[in-house]
Amino acid sequence: MGWVIIVIIAYLPLFYRIHRRLDYLEKEIKRLQEESKTN
Repeated sequence: MGWVIIVIIAYLPLFYRIHRRLDYLEKEIKRLQEESKTN
């Protein structure tokens, strides 16, 4: 079962990067929606 922990540790930075990118995209989408409302 030790290999599972190794795999999780190996993928954590990848998951973190993807999550951060998704978070950034959500913020951008919200910002664009706000801008389109004001225009």
